[in-house]
Amino acid sequence: MKQTDLRWLFVHGIAFLGLLGPAPLSAEKPEGKAMVKIQKNGVDFTLLRNGVPFYVKGICGSQHLDLATRLGANSMRTYSSDNPRAILDQAKANGVTVTLGVWLAHKADEYKNPAYKAKMRQEVRALVLAAKEHPATLMYSLGNETNSGADTPEAWSFINELAETIHKIDPLHPVMSVLMGSKPEMLSNVAKHAPSLDLIGINAYGSIFSVQKDIEASNFKGAYLISEFGPLGPWEVPKTTWGAPIEMNSDQKALFYKKASDFILENRARCIGSYVFLWGQKQERTPTWFGMFVENRPALGLRGEACPTVEMMGDVWGAPAPKNQSPVFKGIKVNGAEGTKEWTGSSGTKFTVEMIIKDPDGDPLTYCWEVLAEASHLGEGGSKEERPKGVQNAVKAVSPGLAEVTAHLPGKYRVFGYALDGKGHVATMNLPFFVR
Repeated sequence: MKQTDLRWLFVHGIAFLGLLGPAPLSAEKPEGKAMVKIQKNGVDFTLLRNGVPFYVKGICGSQHLDLATRLGANSMRTYSSDNPRAILDQAKANGVTVTLGVWLAHKADEYKNPAYKAKMRQEVRALVLAAKEHPATLMYSLGNETNSGADTPEAWSFINELAETIHKIDPLHPVMSVLMGSKPEMLSNVAKHAPSLDLIGINAYGSIFSVQKDIEASNFKGAYLISEFGPLGPWEVPKTTWGAPIEMNSDQKALFYKKASDFILENRARCIGSYVFLWGQKQERTPTWFGMFVENRPALGLRGEACPTVEMMGDVWGAPAPKNQSPVFKGIKVNGAEGTKEWTGSSGTKFTVEMIIKDPDGDPLTYCWEVLAEASHLGEGGSKEERPKGVQNAVKAVSPGLAEVTAHLPGKYRVFGYALDGKGHVATMNLPFFVR
């Protein structure tokens, strides 16, 4: 995943309704200037903050920090150097630390461009001078998935130069750079050309279960951090007969987050922690694919409710059992048939979609429905995308959990269903369909 900056990534969401009980005991709150370093113990690594082990239980995002803290998170990650003092102050007020990002180019030619490199040197210096004394600063992150387009000696050498610059200005906080995936040859490139990095961040989704093996197969011998993990991405899931990726429903995502979290914890000898993606909401292929909260769209009936993945991460981080639980997605029926993952028909025909939902608390559920065109203007590796256009009069509720969809103009679409419990929780699904 990559993001250009926090300005567009996280839409304003409502505050969570305070239903998950008191905060678990977690890391110390950021108070006073902190010294952070990575300590090597044989083949193991430990992140130390003021001499105390600090295992990162982090979020990618800047919204809902109060909820994240109450659930046991102790850090947040940013992607650009915009407004570092405001972000750090916000983090400190909510009791979390910050990995401060610097956005770097994904085009190899930029690392041969003196003007671009001069600009980035200035940007990095300004960020570090603003952050080095702040108690919420945990570490710095140079670039996000730069290797997706600039896995070159020139790029890594420049990143190495920036890391050295940071160390000179602020010797008290580590520096990493973030890779897309963990292929051994990419890790070896970092080890060879950027030895001044203190650790490597790895973004991994379906590939999370090969990270440890890939690390061991490379020439990189240092510590690493899982800088993003989440559901299977659009590039990793089964496709419809016309090539549209099939998105997991909200409960499938929650179970996958748990499985990934367990794997990370089981392989923590060289791993100093992780950041879950995405503690907020964004449009990436769909409006629901990676967000752990839904949109704030009152006209549709959505007000930034939490998906089951939020509750699951609270369990992973050691939060008390919630007083009220998320609706559980049990399945989908299309024209009464269970297990259908797509629909194809001619223009003007109709079909029904039913969400099979169980609420553990017996809360009355309300349902929202929407039809969107399939996203066609896609970002690169997670960069900004525009929300697809909605299709008017294409779906109507027939009964609780059941909707009728009308196939209007030929094209590729998705029908989205949301089940809300009125207590700040939501279950989500969508069904791709093709109109001939």
